[in-house]
Amino acid sequence: MENNLYIVLSGERKQTKSFSVSRKNVRTGLILSTVSAIVLLFFGVFGLMFTTENVRLKSALANTQKELKAAKAWNSEFEGRITKQVAEKELQLQNTLDILQEKNEEKETLLNQALTELKSRSKIIESILKTVGIKMQSKEGTTNSGGPFIPLTENSLDDLTFTVDNYVETIKTLPLGPPVWGEITSKYGRRIDPINGKASFHAGLDIRQKPGSKIVSTADGVVAERGYSNGFGNYIVIKHSNNFKTRYFHMQKSLVSQGEKVKRGQTIGLVGNTGRSTGAHLHYEIIYRDKSVNPLNYVRIARKVSAG
Repeated sequence: MENNLYIVLSGERKQTKSFSVSRKNVRTGLILSTVSAIVLLFFGVFGLMFTTENVRLKSALANTQKELKAAKAWNSEFEGRITKQVAEKELQLQNTLDILQEKNEEKETLLNQALTELKSRSKIIESILKTVGIKMQSKEGTTNSGGPFIPLTENSLDDLTFTVDNYVETIKTLPLGPPVWGEITSKYGRRIDPINGKASFHAGLDIRQKPGSKIVSTADGVVAERGYSNGFGNYIVIKHSNNFKTRYFHMQKSLVSQGEKVKRGQTIGLVGNTGRSTGAHLHYEIIYRDKSVNPLNYVRIARKVSAG
């Protein structure tokens, strides 16, 4: 009897029922109930954890989707800005290219004008040199030099610039223009001597002017001689480049010293009547390569230089 448990149930009609359960079965039932409760509790806790993690994951997924949407929107906006900036840069580049093209066309026009001007000046200078009988000579030597041969295109800017530069350097050394303004009373060449009345050769120009009038150098140079003689009176000889010399006779006085450098247009003396002379004037000579040449061409050619 001790191994059984009795359960008595009583109803409203005083009816009673009794059951007997063995203690072993009760213990087994309790164990099973406890295990079941533990299992249910475990699965309940696991389910709660799963539910919580599921909620967290859904929230994270929602945030990720939100961030992805925002990233897509930013990327679309960024692409739009980049596309706009690229279009603006392309427009700026095209405008710059158009400006450069326009400037290049202007440059070509100016270059063509410069070439035309250089050709014109070159012809003027060639005419001047031809008139005075000067032949161009290159100052460049052939010794201790070399390099590859690169020919110049005829009438190119470099060719014309080189030619005109050489011409200009030559023009600078030419004794151009009158040393004093006045009436030419005796020209270069054969004449009747004004003192003895005999036929003679006159190696220069006689230019009449008032005593004391300024005499100027007709080119850059160095005073090679300065002195007095019975025939020349007070005189100066100036040595120039390219084998030129100029001589000035019958001066009232000279205003420069021997060895002094002078510039074209610089006053070097005053008109006088010294030496073998019949009145106030300047006897002016040009010597080229130790031979006298007609100064008249050089005096008159100054007009072409001014026009050029």
